[in-house]
Amino acid sequence: MLVFVISLLAVFGFVFAFIFLGIAPMLRDAINETHTGISAIFDDNLTEEEKETAVKSAGLALLKKSFEILWRIALSLVAAAAPVYLSDKLGYVPAETVTQLMLRWEFIIGTTATLGGIGWIISKYQKKYKPQSAYSVPDKIIHKLAFSSTSIQLTAAEIEDSLFANLIGKIEDQPPIFITSLPRTGTTILLTVLNEIPNTASHIYRDMPFIMSPLLWSRINRMSGKRSEMKERAHGDGIKIGYDSPEAFEEIIWRTFWPQKYHKKSIELWCIEDILPEATEYFIKHFRKIVALRTNGTGCYISKNNNNIARLEILPEMFPNSHIVVPLREPAEQATSLFRQHKNFLKQQSADPFIECYMRDIGHLEFGKLHTPFAFASFDRMASSPEKTDYWLDYWIAAYEMVLERAGRLHIVSLEKLGKHPKIVLDRLCERLNLDPSEVNLSKNIRPIENKAESGLFEARKLAIATDIYHNLLKYQV
Repeated sequence: MLVFVISLLAVFGFVFAFIFLGIAPMLRDAINETHTGISAIFDDNLTEEEKETAVKSAGLALLKKSFEILWRIALSLVAAAAPVYLSDKLGYVPAETVTQLMLRWEFIIGTTATLGGIGWIISKYQKKYKPQSAYSVPDKIIHKLAFSSTSIQLTAAEIEDSLFANLIGKIEDQPPIFITSLPRTGTTILLTVLNEIPNTASHIYRDMPFIMSPLLWSRINRMSGKRSEMKERAHGDGIKIGYDSPEAFEEIIWRTFWPQKYHKKSIELWCIEDILPEATEYFIKHFRKIVALRTNGTGCYISKNNNNIARLEILPEMFPNSHIVVPLREPAEQATSLFRQHKNFLKQQSADPFIECYMRDIGHLEFGKLHTPFAFASFDRMASSPEKTDYWLDYWIAAYEMVLERAGRLHIVSLEKLGKHPKIVLDRLCERLNLDPSEVNLSKNIRPIENKAESGLFEARKLAIATDIYHNLLKYQV
């Protein structure tokens, strides 16, 4: 029985590595390069010189692709040999016995048929859920492994600390920039824009799922050869993302050091007494890692994390001289958008359970089945339901009452003003943040905000309170 298990592990090791390293798409690319070269030879519209150039170009591309395929196949064979070798060295089953079983025709036919059946089922599953989930089966397996235990993330981070100690130690600390607000205020837009400035660094989608060991994971993940194809994100708001797009992932670290803050029905706010020196030290080292990975070593870390709105009291104490940018949006528009996204993710999480799993693991608990509000002082989550628009306006009021109390220490950015006068607002913001945009056209992708809130969606009294808070906050805007 054990020899059969080891044999299966060897087969699945090879298949998993074959898929993860993207060998199949590379084989298709190699065939296409061959076809391009052959087609050029028989193309009557090309001159002899053009044909020769096209064939040489296709030949070089094919040679490069062949090398990439060969070393990936070699790694796949190593993945297959690993369980056989370990079993032999540990004295469980001799390698010769396993090899004999794997060469038997019954085993070859059985595993081929089984893998074929599994592949057929997976292809049907992926076609069914393609609109909801952009993650392949190997991606999901690696994700679940990474988030199966906090100790896995911490252990990977410790290994990384040892391997890259010299690199991390050379990074000069710069005041970090924290972009935070309730969702649907343009935090992603601001992050994307500021991330284009030279010598700024932030997390990107490629850092998933080993967020706490970005340097180590980048070396491993580089072998997968994933291309950054831009697709509209799950919010359905027109914003396109790819593997190299910046995003918010550091919530994983906050949850690791303060698990007691996260309750089933609410998330507590952080106060001065919650500061942990070891957590501050960990964050600073983590910022250095991202800077080392994304810049020449002299950059500034930029964080976009909506959940940091619950930490406005401690961020300046943990990171002196840091900058906190809070985008602000007209309350009726934002509350309407929050309500729509809640319904959007309820639908998506019901259609594809992995979306719910993914969002829970990375700490995105804003919408859908996972919606867990912050315990703002004036917010009573039992007074209404997230299925009602007034719930989200109540939430807005409670959040920005707290923001208003601390507005003097924040950089308030009006989303409406940003949409109408992007260059003016961004130039002033960069000046405050001590950032030099140089020749980068930061305002090229900024568009005016469309008003989508319908009249009569909210109780008039509550809307008046929210509007008053909004106008008071505008007094502090950049």
